[in-house]
Amino acid sequence: MRTDLFLAQAKQNLKEATWRQMALLISLGLNLLLGVAAWQREIVIHLPPAASSEAMVIAERSTNQETKIAHGLYLAGLLGNVAPNNAAFIEQSVGRFVTPRAFKTYLGAIQQQVSKIRDEQLSTHFQATEASYDPETDQVSVSGLLTTRGVTEIEQRDYRTFLFRFVTRDHQTLLDELRIVDEQTRLAAAPNA
Repeated sequence: MRTDLFLAQAKQNLKEATWRQMALLISLGLNLLLGVAAWQREIVIHLPPAASSEAMVIAERSTNQETKIAHGLYLAGLLGNVAPNNAAFIEQSVGRFVTPRAFKTYLGAIQQQVSKIRDEQLSTHFQATEASYDPETDQVSVSGLLTTRGVTEIEQRDYRTFLFRFVTRDHQTLLDELRIVDEQTRLAAAPNA
């Protein structure tokens, strides 16, 4: 009698297991369909305005001009405000926003600047006065006053313009090209008060 009870229980368990397996397979199939649909959908991220009166938009492969200007202001602020104690932080922060193609070129130049700032105990302060975007060249221009101070208590002032070109990859805005233009005609040396 026990064998009959055991075989009946085994048949019942086998029927329940079959239904569970079918439910699991249906669930797995639906998850695969949702995964494919999510993979093919273009995601657009709308950011609230940070330093802008317009909305900032980042898609998978493109950004609007407000986003590029905001990134340009951020990077100009990092590159223009360097002191011996924050140079390593700035080097790491800028390195996260550089494309692989531009990584060696610009990071090498930044590392040379960082070494010079540490060796000569310099500090720089950049105050942006103007930021613009040129759609024809796809270039962001951030201009302002750069003040450099050293241990000699003399400060040097330059009018500096940072020219950035950005690309967007996988919803991330990356620096692809950087040029720095100094206007030496606005150079002034004055003792620090």
